[in-house]
Amino acid sequence: MADRVVVREAQPTPQEGQQYARYSNEASHGVVRILFGAHFEQILGRAYLSPGHDMSYEHVVFAETDAGIVGMASGFSFDDHRTSTVRPVLQAARLRGIRLVPFGILGLRFFSFVNTVPEGDYYVAALAVDDTSRGQGVASMLLDDTEQRAAAAGCTRVVLDVETANHQAQRVYQRRGMTIEGESPAIAFMPDKRVYRMVKTL
Repeated sequence: MADRVVVREAQPTPQEGQQYARYSNEASHGVVRILFGAHFEQILGRAYLSPGHDMSYEHVVFAETDAGIVGMASGFSFDDHRTSTVRPVLQAARLRGIRLVPFGILGLRFFSFVNTVPEGDYYVAALAVDDTSRGQGVASMLLDDTEQRAAAAGCTRVVLDVETANHQAQRVYQRRGMTIEGESPAIAFMPDKRVYRMVKTL
């Protein structure tokens, strides 16, 4: 019999910060590592511990069994995003934050696309499930929790970005009633890194 899965709020601990960083990198198909470098786990893990921004533990939930964490979702409302600050991320990156500058310039149109959260929307920044736990309904549980959080925040839509080449994830989201609303520009040095913006009205 499969282990019972529960979805719970994240805690501001270094260990869970590391988990958050790894899942965020997985959900982005390695873009997080490209942006922050080999020390991305330490950087995002430190930023995660601070409240008041998009990468904070405040916006993260974990799926967990008796054996440990098996998945994660992070997301925030338009209102949360509007008041977010990048300061904790830059402080966590320290001198390594300088590598974000050229990426920000070369990928300006891409990052502007993914960083846009329209009023009334709840943005799913990352969703990832361990390989060994896929096909067991964990992603659906995380999405159920996300929709409940979105509704509680007064949002009218759930939105997320998914790589155009990730057809498996697209099918999962389509089964959840999501549709493609738009497509991002490419990052200048990574022409294959495009995403679809998918939406669902609550």
